[in-house]
Amino acid sequence: MKQDAALGIVLSVFFGFGVVLMTLIQNGPYGNHSGLDAYMLGQAASLVDRDVHVLIAVSLLLLSASFLFFKEFKLLSFDPGFGRGIGFPMGVIEAFLMILVTCAVVVGLQAVGVVLMAAMLITPAIAARYWTERLGVLAVLAGLFGGISGIVGTLVSTLGEGLATGPLIVLSATCAFVASLLFGTRRGLVVTALRQLKVRREDRLRTLLEGMARHMEDQRQSTVTEDVLRTLTGWSRHKLNRVTRQAERLNLITQSEHMYGFTRQGLNRAYQIVKEERMEQLLLMYDHRFSGWRVARDDPRGLVAALPSSVVKELEELMETHGLTPRLEASFSGEPHVGNVIYEKGAVSK
Repeated sequence: MKQDAALGIVLSVFFGFGVVLMTLIQNGPYGNHSGLDAYMLGQAASLVDRDVHVLIAVSLLLLSASFLFFKEFKLLSFDPGFGRGIGFPMGVIEAFLMILVTCAVVVGLQAVGVVLMAAMLITPAIAARYWTERLGVLAVLAGLFGGISGIVGTLVSTLGEGLATGPLIVLSATCAFVASLLFGTRRGLVVTALRQLKVRREDRLRTLLEGMARHMEDQRQSTVTEDVLRTLTGWSRHKLNRVTRQAERLNLITQSEHMYGFTRQGLNRAYQIVKEERMEQLLLMYDHRFSGWRVARDDPRGLVAALPSSVVKELEELMETHGLTPRLEASFSGEPHVGNVIYEKGAVSK
């Protein structure tokens, strides 16, 4: 059984068993329940100066240990096998980490209780995960979220009589998690949705320009009809109109009486799209000659910008040899003296 599954089973079973026992004690002729509810849910109002001083001392000790052994803890979390291979006593390090976690739980019991302490261990770290991909930054953000949750929960509990401080601290941490879930810069739902929307728009524009370029190159024409575009892309009329309007706003294409042509900027973009696609075909054909090019394929700047200039030049020569050099015709509206042009090897010639 995996460790997380075993932990979940043991925690849930023993928690349920503990609640049953507490109920029996409260309802049975065994005297009072001896503060068990405070142990379960915490009683921050009972903290005195000495408790606060102990809490501060233990917190500083835990922070210092985490800072000094951060590298070892990171190795334990991500690759314990490698740690054992280079001579680290990973078993000892894991036991030391468990001791630190236990100390954190013990000092937090009086504030939020044994039940809510689990939430305070997990929720700030999960909230921080939506803002960064780096472990060090995540640790700092998790500490900040936990501290801010404690402050906010305590302040809110002073606004009304009978408001429990521990649960309000956990609710504050939960609010931080929800905000991170929605607006986190790395994994937030809103940011992810906007990023995916941008990618889909770019993909649709690329499909449109590539389809126009291929048809113009095959038919030696400078314009494309709406029906041909619908056939090339497989889109409905409504979707095609939406994408073409977006392309017109970006000054990539022009439209007149259901006929579409390139602008200068659109011609440049289409040429680069076709060129990169054919370069990638050549890289697959000559994979043994251009090792390591697959990393450049995922570069956001584009394949041509990511590859070394010597490789680009060699690929352009191979394109010429195989007859793959793009030849795109265009008739620019508003510039009657330019006329039809052939765009080849990155240069415009009359």
